[in-house]
Amino acid sequence: MIRIGREKVAVIPMHDPDMIGSIIVPDIAKERVDQGIIKYVGADVPNDFKIGMHVLFSGYSGTLINIEDEGSLIVMHHDFITAELPEPPTTRIPGLFFKSQYEDYFPATYETALALIADAFRHTDRFRNMEVKSFAPTNEDYKSGRMKG
Repeated sequence: MIRIGREKVAVIPMHDPDMIGSIIVPDIAKERVDQGIIKYVGADVPNDFKIGMHVLFSGYSGTLINIEDEGSLIVMHHDFITAELPEPPTTRIPGLFFKSQYEDYFPATYETALALIADAFRHTDRFRNMEVKSFAPTNEDYKSGRMKG
């Protein structure tokens, strides 16, 4: 545990992913870290800021520090936090439950079901053999009727 300034917060940075699907995202294409989870709150920080909040801030604010047993933290004045991202809403599917590996049942949500379906699709031969082609329509495509719009 660390002690930070009275009006500061320490945020665990949330970096952009290294891969999107099967595409590797180079470091130069990633944006500056502009969101994270509050881990420490100074003594004089307003009660609006709580540990565990998912917050947005400017990618140019704060000081990035690395601490053994803590990892990376961004320490900043609480005024630099611009917004909180609330938990996304979940849509329960009545009567449908998932069973965990520990034999526990939990209610299914639309979001969880879609994530499981997408993950299962990624492991199929059809997905692995899928060829992605980039296509930019030309004027001829529009004239021939292949592109409707």
